Amino acid sequence: MRVTSLRLYAVKSMAGVDVDHADVEPWGLAGDRRWGVVDNAGASITARKIHSLLGLRAEPAAQNAVRSAIATATRSSWRRLTGPGRSQ
Repeated sequence: MRVTSLRLYAVKSMAGVDVDHADVEPWGLAGDRRWGVVDNAGASITARKIHSLLGLRAEPAAQNAVRSAIATATRSSWRRLTGPGRSQ
């Protein structure tokens, strides 16, 4: 078997990021699908319900943090998220 590409999905249901390498942990690739989107009541929101999530991209930024991007045809805007409910 030969691996030809790797892609991490830091936030479930958002677009992924191609990476050159990934650490393997007992529960999967480090930084892969460690975050999710929830509504105000804490219920999970996925791209099955909100298709526009697929137009957002997130990537690991640091331990226990991700950067998310809203991409449009003309620009993208980055926002760093750290911990539940905290953004920078």
